[in-house]
Amino acid sequence: MLIENNACPAKQIFIVAHSAGGASIHHLVVKNTQSMIEKVRAIALTDAVHGDFCLEINQEGKKWAEES
Repeated sequence: MLIENNACPAKQIFIVAHSAGGASIHHLVVKNTQSMIEKVRAIALTDAVHGDFCLEINQEGKKWAEES
């Protein structure tokens, strides 16, 4: 995945996730919180399946999620 391990040279990433893509984004946020904080500026979910990732991430990640 481009966001993991800073594989993507982009400085800002905006994500649109539809349906099961929401579950994929949930996984990315939980497993790669620091990379998400550094690169992702916004996430839009359209009819997406997702969990409450804010229950599974650290305080820095929660702050990022609230502000994004």
